[in-house]
Amino acid sequence: MNATETVSMVPTSEESPRSSRQDRETVVRKVVRGSVALGMRQVFVHGANILGAVLLARILSPLDFGVYAIVTFLVSFLGTFGGTGLAANLIRMHPAPTDHDYHSVFTFQQLAVGALATVFWLCAPLGAAFYHLSPGASWVFRLAAASLVATSWMVPAQVQMERDLNFRKLALIETTQAVLFNVVAVSMAWLGYGAISFGVALCVRALTGALMANWTEPCCYGWVWDWSTVKRHLRFGVLFQGAQILCLLKDSITPILVGFLVGTAGVGYISWALMLSSYPVMTLMVLKRIYLPTFAHFQNDRGVLATCFERVIWLTTSVTAPLAVALLLFVYPITDLVFGAKWESAIPLFYWFWAANAFVPTANPAVSLLNSLGHVRVPTMFALLWMAGTWIDRKSVV
Repeated sequence: MNATETVSMVPTSEESPRSSRQDRETVVRKVVRGSVALGMRQVFVHGANILGAVLLARILSPLDFGVYAIVTFLVSFLGTFGGTGLAANLIRMHPAPTDHDYHSVFTFQQLAVGALATVFWLCAPLGAAFYHLSPGASWVFRLAAASLVATSWMVPAQVQMERDLNFRKLALIETTQAVLFNVVAVSMAWLGYGAISFGVALCVRALTGALMANWTEPCCYGWVWDWSTVKRHLRFGVLFQGAQILCLLKDSITPILVGFLVGTAGVGYISWALMLSSYPVMTLMVLKRIYLPTFAHFQNDRGVLATCFERVIWLTTSVTAPLAVALLLFVYPITDLVFGAKWESAIPLFYWFWAANAFVPTANPAVSLLNSLGHVRVPTMFALLWMAGTWIDRKSVV
Protein backbone atom coordinates (compact mmCIF):
# COMPACT_ATOMS: atom_id res chain seq x y z
CA MET A 1 0.00 0.00 0.00
CA ASN A 2 1.50 3.34 -1.03
CA ALA A 3 1.26 6.66 0.72
CA THR A 4 -1.48 7.90 -1.57
CA GLU A 5 -3.67 4.90 -0.77
CA THR A 6 -3.01 5.34 2.92
CA VAL A 7 -4.06 8.96 2.87
CA SER A 8 -7.18 8.20 0.85
CA MET A 9 -8.42 5.80 3.53
CA VAL A 10 -8.29 8.44 6.27
CA PRO A 11 -11.48 10.54 6.56
CA THR A 12 -10.87 14.16 5.76
CA SER A 13 -11.90 16.97 8.06
CA GLU A 14 -14.80 17.65 5.72
CA GLU A 15 -15.99 14.05 5.52
CA SER A 16 -15.94 13.35 9.23
CA PRO A 17 -18.35 16.14 10.25
CA ARG A 18 -20.54 15.32 7.26
CA SER A 19 -20.68 11.67 8.27
CA SER A 20 -21.43 12.59 11.86
CA ARG A 21 -24.13 15.00 10.74
CA GLN A 22 -25.70 12.36 8.51
CA ASP A 23 -25.69 9.82 11.36
CA ARG A 24 -27.31 12.38 13.64
CA GLU A 25 -29.97 13.21 11.06
CA THR A 26 -30.68 9.50 10.60
CA VAL A 27 -31.20 9.05 14.33
CA VAL A 28 -33.41 12.14 14.51
CA ARG A 29 -35.56 10.89 11.62
CA LYS A 30 -35.96 7.51 13.31
CA VAL A 31 -36.91 9.17 16.58
CA VAL A 32 -39.44 11.45 14.89
CA ARG A 33 -41.01 8.65 12.84
CA GLY A 34 -41.06 6.35 15.83
CA SER A 35 -42.48 9.06 18.08
CA VAL A 36 -45.31 9.81 15.69
CA ALA A 37 -46.12 6.12 15.25
CA LEU A 38 -45.83 5.47 18.97
CA GLY A 39 -47.91 8.54 19.74
CA MET A 40 -50.76 7.60 17.42
CA ARG A 41 -50.88 4.03 18.64
CA GLN A 42 -50.40 4.93 22.29
CA VAL A 43 -53.50 7.08 22.03
CA PHE A 44 -55.33 3.80 21.60
CA VAL A 45 -53.33 2.20 24.45
CA HIS A 46 -54.19 4.84 27.00
CA GLY A 47 -57.64 5.26 25.55
CA ALA A 48 -58.26 1.54 26.04
CA ASN A 49 -56.81 1.64 29.56
CA ILE A 50 -58.87 4.68 30.55
CA LEU A 51 -62.05 3.27 29.03
CA GLY A 52 -61.40 -0.08 30.69
CA ALA A 53 -60.83 1.55 34.08
CA VAL A 54 -63.98 3.64 33.69
CA LEU A 55 -66.10 0.61 32.83
CA LEU A 56 -64.59 -1.43 35.66
CA ALA A 57 -65.25 1.43 38.09
CA ARG A 58 -68.90 1.49 37.00
CA ILE A 59 -69.36 -2.31 37.00
CA LEU A 60 -67.42 -3.22 40.14
CA SER A 61 -67.93 -2.32 43.76
CA PRO A 62 -65.14 -0.44 45.57
CA LEU A 63 -64.20 -3.80 47.13
CA ASP A 64 -63.66 -5.54 43.78
CA PHE A 65 -61.98 -2.46 42.34
CA GLY A 66 -59.60 -2.63 45.31
CA VAL A 67 -58.67 -6.21 44.34
CA TYR A 68 -58.00 -4.94 40.82
CA ALA A 69 -55.69 -2.23 42.20
CA ILE A 70 -53.83 -4.69 44.45
CA VAL A 71 -53.21 -7.20 41.66
CA THR A 72 -52.13 -4.43 39.27
CA PHE A 73 -49.59 -3.19 41.80
CA LEU A 74 -48.21 -6.66 42.50
CA VAL A 75 -47.80 -7.37 38.79
CA SER A 76 -46.03 -4.03 38.29
CA PHE A 77 -43.72 -4.77 41.21
CA LEU A 78 -42.80 -8.25 40.04
CA GLY A 79 -42.77 -7.11 36.41
CA THR A 80 -39.81 -4.89 37.22
CA PHE A 81 -37.82 -8.11 37.28
CA GLY A 82 -39.58 -9.63 34.30
CA GLY A 83 -39.26 -6.51 32.15
CA THR A 84 -36.17 -4.72 30.92
CA GLY A 85 -34.93 -3.65 34.36
CA LEU A 86 -32.04 -6.11 34.53
CA ALA A 87 -31.37 -5.64 30.82
CA ALA A 88 -31.34 -1.82 30.98
CA ASN A 89 -27.60 -1.60 30.35
CA LEU A 90 -28.05 -3.48 27.06
CA ILE A 91 -30.18 -0.58 25.79
CA ARG A 92 -27.56 2.10 26.43
CA MET A 93 -24.38 0.12 25.57
CA HIS A 94 -21.97 1.52 23.01
CA PRO A 95 -20.73 -0.41 21.10
CA ALA A 96 -23.67 -2.76 20.66
CA PRO A 97 -23.88 -5.77 23.02
CA THR A 98 -22.85 -9.17 21.68
CA ASP A 99 -24.96 -12.33 21.58
CA HIS A 100 -22.97 -13.48 24.59
CA ASP A 101 -24.16 -10.41 26.51
CA TYR A 102 -27.78 -11.07 25.57
CA HIS A 103 -27.59 -14.76 26.47
CA SER A 104 -25.85 -14.17 29.80
CA VAL A 105 -28.32 -11.51 30.94
CA PHE A 106 -31.29 -13.54 29.69
CA THR A 107 -30.14 -16.64 31.58
CA PHE A 108 -29.69 -14.72 34.84
CA GLN A 109 -33.02 -12.94 34.41
CA GLN A 110 -34.92 -16.17 33.76
CA LEU A 111 -33.48 -17.71 36.92
CA ALA A 112 -34.49 -14.65 38.95
CA VAL A 113 -37.98 -14.48 37.41
CA GLY A 114 -38.53 -18.21 37.86
CA ALA A 115 -37.63 -18.01 41.54
CA LEU A 116 -39.89 -14.99 42.13
CA ALA A 117 -42.83 -16.53 40.29
CA THR A 118 -42.49 -19.79 42.22
CA VAL A 119 -42.49 -18.00 45.59
CA PHE A 120 -45.42 -15.83 44.51
CA TRP A 121 -47.37 -18.91 43.36
CA LEU A 122 -46.80 -20.78 46.64
CA CYS A 123 -47.64 -17.75 48.78
CA ALA A 124 -50.85 -16.92 46.89
CA PRO A 125 -53.16 -18.32 49.65
CA LEU A 126 -51.37 -16.12 52.20
CA GLY A 127 -51.97 -13.08 50.00
CA ALA A 128 -55.69 -13.81 49.79
CA ALA A 129 -55.86 -14.28 53.56
CA PHE A 130 -53.93 -11.03 54.20
CA TYR A 131 -56.61 -9.05 52.37
CA HIS A 132 -59.46 -11.10 53.89
CA LEU A 133 -60.47 -12.48 50.51
CA SER A 134 -61.99 -15.86 49.77
CA PRO A 135 -59.60 -18.80 49.23
CA GLY A 136 -60.57 -18.87 45.56
CA ALA A 137 -59.02 -15.41 45.14
CA SER A 138 -55.57 -17.00 45.49
CA TRP A 139 -55.86 -18.00 41.83
CA VAL A 140 -55.77 -14.33 40.88
CA PHE A 141 -52.30 -14.09 42.42
CA ARG A 142 -51.19 -17.36 40.80
CA LEU A 143 -52.27 -16.19 37.37
CA ALA A 144 -50.34 -12.97 37.99
CA ALA A 145 -47.22 -15.08 38.68
CA ALA A 146 -47.74 -16.98 35.43
CA SER A 147 -48.05 -13.71 33.50
CA LEU A 148 -44.70 -12.60 34.93
CA VAL A 149 -42.94 -15.63 33.42
CA ALA A 150 -44.56 -15.02 30.03
CA THR A 151 -43.56 -11.34 30.06
CA SER A 152 -39.88 -12.17 30.64
CA TRP A 153 -39.71 -13.95 27.27
CA MET A 154 -40.28 -10.73 25.34
CA VAL A 155 -37.29 -8.94 26.90
CA PRO A 156 -34.53 -9.70 24.32
CA ALA A 157 -36.75 -8.65 21.42
CA GLN A 158 -37.92 -5.59 23.35
CA VAL A 159 -34.35 -4.50 24.11
CA GLN A 160 -33.37 -4.85 20.45
CA MET A 161 -36.34 -2.78 19.30
CA GLU A 162 -35.52 -0.02 21.78
CA ARG A 163 -31.86 0.00 20.73
CA ASP A 164 -32.92 0.36 17.10
CA LEU A 165 -35.45 3.07 18.05
CA ASN A 166 -38.07 0.89 16.39
CA PHE A 167 -40.97 2.34 18.34
CA ARG A 168 -43.51 1.45 15.68
CA LYS A 169 -43.21 -2.25 16.45
CA LEU A 170 -43.32 -1.58 20.19
CA ALA A 171 -46.41 0.57 19.77
CA LEU A 172 -48.22 -2.13 17.82
CA ILE A 173 -47.43 -4.74 20.48
CA GLU A 174 -48.46 -2.54 23.38
CA THR A 175 -51.66 -1.43 21.66
CA THR A 176 -52.69 -5.03 21.07
CA GLN A 177 -51.85 -5.95 24.67
CA ALA A 178 -53.87 -3.05 26.09
CA VAL A 179 -56.93 -3.74 23.96
CA LEU A 180 -56.96 -7.46 24.74
CA PHE A 181 -56.39 -6.93 28.47
CA ASN A 182 -59.27 -4.47 28.81
CA VAL A 183 -61.64 -6.46 26.59
CA VAL A 184 -61.05 -9.64 28.60
CA ALA A 185 -61.14 -7.93 32.02
CA VAL A 186 -64.28 -5.88 31.35
CA SER A 187 -66.14 -8.71 29.59
CA MET A 188 -65.46 -11.23 32.36
CA ALA A 189 -66.28 -8.67 35.07
CA TRP A 190 -69.57 -7.84 33.32
CA LEU A 191 -70.38 -11.55 33.15
CA GLY A 192 -69.88 -11.79 36.91
CA TYR A 193 -66.53 -13.58 37.19
CA GLY A 194 -65.25 -11.03 39.68
CA ALA A 195 -61.58 -10.79 40.62
CA ILE A 196 -60.49 -13.81 38.54
CA SER A 197 -61.14 -11.62 35.48
CA PHE A 198 -57.97 -9.65 36.20
CA GLY A 199 -55.79 -12.75 36.44
CA VAL A 200 -57.03 -14.15 33.13
CA ALA A 201 -56.64 -10.76 31.44
CA LEU A 202 -53.06 -10.46 32.71
CA CYS A 203 -52.13 -13.85 31.25
CA VAL A 204 -53.70 -12.98 27.91
CA ARG A 205 -51.77 -9.70 27.81
CA ALA A 206 -48.44 -11.31 28.73
CA LEU A 207 -48.72 -14.20 26.26
CA THR A 208 -49.76 -11.84 23.48
CA GLY A 209 -46.79 -9.57 24.13
CA ALA A 210 -44.29 -12.44 24.18
CA LEU A 211 -45.60 -13.99 20.96
CA MET A 212 -45.83 -10.70 19.05
CA ALA A 213 -42.40 -9.45 20.20
CA ASN A 214 -40.63 -12.59 19.07
CA TRP A 215 -42.58 -12.69 15.81
CA THR A 216 -41.81 -9.07 14.84
CA GLU A 217 -38.19 -9.11 16.15
CA PRO A 218 -36.92 -12.72 16.07
CA CYS A 219 -34.17 -13.34 18.61
CA CYS A 220 -31.69 -16.14 19.04
CA TYR A 221 -32.14 -17.33 22.61
CA GLY A 222 -29.27 -19.02 24.37
CA TRP A 223 -28.49 -20.25 27.86
CA VAL A 224 -25.09 -19.07 29.05
CA TRP A 225 -23.96 -18.75 32.65
CA ASP A 226 -21.20 -16.13 32.82
CA TRP A 227 -21.19 -14.36 36.15
CA SER A 228 -18.46 -11.92 35.13
CA THR A 229 -20.57 -10.67 32.20
CA VAL A 230 -23.73 -10.53 34.30
CA LYS A 231 -21.94 -8.63 37.06
CA ARG A 232 -20.70 -6.06 34.55
CA HIS A 233 -24.25 -5.35 33.41
CA LEU A 234 -25.64 -5.43 36.94
CA ARG A 235 -23.41 -2.54 38.02
CA PHE A 236 -25.77 -0.31 36.09
CA GLY A 237 -28.83 -2.54 36.08
CA VAL A 238 -29.14 -2.99 39.84
CA LEU A 239 -29.13 0.76 40.54
CA PHE A 240 -31.44 1.42 37.58
CA GLN A 241 -33.81 -1.28 38.74
CA GLY A 242 -33.41 -0.18 42.33
CA ALA A 243 -34.85 3.22 41.42
CA GLN A 244 -37.80 1.50 39.73
CA ILE A 245 -38.38 -0.69 42.78
CA LEU A 246 -38.28 2.36 45.07
CA CYS A 247 -40.88 4.06 42.87
CA LEU A 248 -43.09 1.01 43.19
CA LEU A 249 -42.51 0.83 46.94
CA LYS A 250 -43.56 4.47 47.01
CA ASP A 251 -46.98 3.40 45.77
CA SER A 252 -47.12 0.22 47.84
CA ILE A 253 -48.61 2.00 50.85
CA THR A 254 -52.03 1.88 49.17
CA PRO A 255 -52.29 -1.86 48.44
CA ILE A 256 -50.29 -2.97 51.50
CA LEU A 257 -50.77 -0.62 54.46
CA VAL A 258 -54.17 0.75 53.48
CA GLY A 259 -55.39 -2.73 52.62
CA PHE A 260 -54.30 -3.98 56.02
CA LEU A 261 -55.65 -1.01 58.04
CA VAL A 262 -58.95 -0.14 56.36
CA GLY A 263 -59.64 -3.06 54.04
CA THR A 264 -59.83 -3.69 50.34
CA ALA A 265 -62.66 -1.19 49.80
CA GLY A 266 -60.38 1.55 51.14
CA VAL A 267 -57.79 0.50 48.57
CA GLY A 268 -60.48 0.87 45.93
CA TYR A 269 -61.33 4.46 46.92
CA ILE A 270 -57.71 5.61 47.17
CA SER A 271 -56.74 3.85 43.94
CA TRP A 272 -59.61 5.51 42.12
CA ALA A 273 -58.52 8.96 43.38
CA LEU A 274 -54.92 8.27 42.34
CA MET A 275 -56.03 7.03 38.93
CA LEU A 276 -58.15 10.10 38.24
CA SER A 277 -55.51 12.57 39.45
CA SER A 278 -52.85 10.96 37.23
CA TYR A 279 -54.81 11.16 33.96
CA PRO A 280 -53.04 14.39 32.81
CA VAL A 281 -49.64 12.74 33.30
CA MET A 282 -50.78 9.58 31.53
CA THR A 283 -50.87 11.55 28.28
CA LEU A 284 -47.07 11.73 28.50
CA MET A 285 -46.47 8.01 28.91
CA VAL A 286 -46.09 7.82 25.14
CA LEU A 287 -42.93 9.92 25.45
CA LYS A 288 -41.57 8.24 28.55
CA ARG A 289 -40.75 5.13 26.55
CA ILE A 290 -38.64 7.18 24.15
CA TYR A 291 -36.56 9.16 26.65
CA LEU A 292 -33.84 6.66 27.62
CA PRO A 293 -32.91 5.23 24.19
CA THR A 294 -33.06 8.67 22.54
CA PHE A 295 -30.97 10.44 25.17
CA ALA A 296 -28.51 7.52 25.10
CA HIS A 297 -27.99 7.97 21.35
CA PHE A 298 -27.03 11.62 21.87
CA GLN A 299 -24.97 11.14 25.05
CA ASN A 300 -21.73 12.05 23.24
CA ASP A 301 -23.21 15.18 21.63
CA ARG A 302 -24.12 17.36 24.57
CA GLY A 303 -25.36 20.28 22.43
CA VAL A 304 -27.99 18.17 20.68
CA LEU A 305 -28.78 16.41 23.97
CA ALA A 306 -29.42 19.73 25.75
CA THR A 307 -31.69 20.95 22.95
CA CYS A 308 -33.60 17.67 22.94
CA PHE A 309 -34.08 17.79 26.72
CA GLU A 310 -35.29 21.41 26.66
CA ARG A 311 -37.88 20.62 24.01
CA VAL A 312 -39.11 17.61 25.97
CA ILE A 313 -39.58 19.73 29.11
CA TRP A 314 -41.46 22.38 27.13
CA LEU A 315 -43.70 19.77 25.52
CA THR A 316 -44.51 17.87 28.73
CA THR A 317 -45.37 21.04 30.63
CA SER A 318 -47.49 22.58 27.88
CA VAL A 319 -49.51 19.38 27.53
CA THR A 320 -49.97 18.55 31.20
CA ALA A 321 -50.75 21.98 32.67
CA PRO A 322 -54.04 22.75 30.86
CA LEU A 323 -55.33 19.18 31.26
CA ALA A 324 -54.54 19.18 35.00
CA VAL A 325 -56.26 22.55 35.56
CA ALA A 326 -59.36 21.46 33.61
CA LEU A 327 -59.57 18.23 35.59
CA LEU A 328 -59.27 20.13 38.88
CA LEU A 329 -62.07 22.55 37.95
CA PHE A 330 -64.52 19.94 36.63
CA VAL A 331 -63.80 16.97 38.88
CA TYR A 332 -67.35 16.74 40.29
CA PRO A 333 -69.24 16.63 36.97
CA ILE A 334 -66.61 14.28 35.52
CA THR A 335 -67.02 11.94 38.48
CA ASP A 336 -70.84 11.89 38.31
CA LEU A 337 -71.11 11.52 34.54
CA VAL A 338 -68.23 9.12 33.89
CA PHE A 339 -67.62 7.03 37.01
CA GLY A 340 -70.80 7.29 39.03
CA ALA A 341 -71.90 9.09 42.19
CA LYS A 342 -70.60 6.25 44.40
CA TRP A 343 -67.06 7.68 43.98
CA GLU A 344 -67.85 11.24 45.16
CA SER A 345 -66.69 10.41 48.69
CA ALA A 346 -63.15 9.90 47.31
CA ILE A 347 -62.89 13.36 45.69
CA PRO A 348 -61.15 14.93 48.75
CA LEU A 349 -58.41 12.33 48.22
CA PHE A 350 -58.22 13.37 44.57
CA TYR A 351 -57.43 16.96 45.60
CA TRP A 352 -54.61 15.66 47.80
CA PHE A 353 -53.00 13.56 45.05
CA TRP A 354 -53.54 16.08 42.25
CA ALA A 355 -50.51 18.14 43.37
CA ALA A 356 -48.15 15.59 41.78
CA ASN A 357 -49.04 17.04 38.37
CA ALA A 358 -46.85 20.03 39.23
CA PHE A 359 -43.52 18.16 39.12
CA VAL A 360 -43.96 14.67 37.61
CA PRO A 361 -43.88 15.93 33.97
CA THR A 362 -40.41 17.38 34.59
CA ALA A 363 -39.10 14.65 36.87
CA ASN A 364 -39.52 11.77 34.41
CA PRO A 365 -37.41 13.28 31.58
CA ALA A 366 -34.76 14.42 34.09
CA VAL A 367 -34.43 10.91 35.54
CA SER A 368 -34.15 9.38 32.05
CA LEU A 369 -31.48 11.93 31.13
CA LEU A 370 -29.37 11.05 34.17
CA ASN A 371 -29.77 7.32 33.49
CA SER A 372 -28.74 7.73 29.85
CA LEU A 373 -25.53 9.44 30.98
CA GLY A 374 -24.76 6.68 33.47
CA HIS A 375 -25.47 8.81 36.56
CA VAL A 376 -27.81 6.20 37.97
CA ARG A 377 -27.09 6.90 41.65
CA VAL A 378 -28.81 10.30 41.57
CA PRO A 379 -32.18 8.95 40.32
CA THR A 380 -31.94 6.19 42.93
CA MET A 381 -31.49 8.72 45.74
CA PHE A 382 -34.31 10.83 44.29
CA ALA A 383 -36.58 7.77 44.21
CA LEU A 384 -35.71 7.03 47.85
CA LEU A 385 -36.65 10.55 48.94
CA TRP A 386 -39.83 10.46 46.87
CA MET A 387 -40.79 7.13 48.41
CA ALA A 388 -40.29 8.44 51.95
CA GLY A 389 -42.32 11.58 51.21
CA THR A 390 -45.16 9.60 49.66
CA TRP A 391 -45.39 7.19 52.57
CA ILE A 392 -45.53 10.08 55.03
CA ASP A 393 -48.13 11.83 52.88
CA ARG A 394 -50.44 8.84 52.45
CA LYS A 395 -50.01 7.74 56.04
CA SER A 396 -51.47 11.11 57.02
CA VAL A 397 -54.38 10.49 54.63
CA VAL A 398 -55.13 7.13 56.26
